[in-house]
Amino acid sequence: MSGESSANSMMQATSLGAAASIRHAIGTPATPAKRLGTPSAVEIEFNIEAPVANTTVEFTKLIDTQFPQTAVKIRANLVGFRPIDQSSPQFLASRRRERCRRIAAAIAGLAKNSERDDFFIWTQRPLLEIKKLIHFFDEREQFAESEYEGNSCEVLRQLRDTFLSGGWEQYRKKSVRDAVSLILKHLSTADQVTAEFADETMDRLMDLDLNPVTSFSIQPIKEDGEEE
Repeated sequence: MSGESSANSMMQATSLGAAASIRHAIGTPATPAKRLGTPSAVEIEFNIEAPVANTTVEFTKLIDTQFPQTAVKIRANLVGFRPIDQSSPQFLASRRRERCRRIAAAIAGLAKNSERDDFFIWTQRPLLEIKKLIHFFDEREQFAESEYEGNSCEVLRQLRDTFLSGGWEQYRKKSVRDAVSLILKHLSTADQVTAEFADETMDRLMDLDLNPVTSFSIQPIKEDGEEE
């Protein structure tokens, strides 16, 4: 179906409702057409954004439930635009930046509750936001590629794992919150996240005594001959 025919169908489907609304708004015609019995005319023009080529759709609806009849001429200018490709690298990067700003705000908000006995509950908000963003990227087939946020996903998994297995306790510390906030600042501003940044993030988190990979347990190195 062409853009014009699709638009015509759309306009015709809504014409009755539009005409009814217009009829109530018209009131008494300003011309002496009532005596002559000739139709008065009302013109309405508006713009609609639509994923079609620029085009104009016109039709006239005659309202004959009152005298004199009123001819309503409706002109819709369909302003074409290109639909957003939600699998494009640009869209994914934009979503990553927006969501990471939200996560960073949640991390910063932990400060006011860091001394509470129920601090664990407050850490669930940033953890949930991180999980939701990982899930968003996981649904994209090419997420493993760097330009499709594969490295961002790796950093997000590391941050997620720091909350698990009791790691949330570490977020009571200002130094931990500040360091994680810097990581999220990069995620919320960078055009692209590199593999080098993902590696650096793991090192930073481990330096803070956080565990960025829950399946990896840090064990002290034993000297030769020392018993376990």
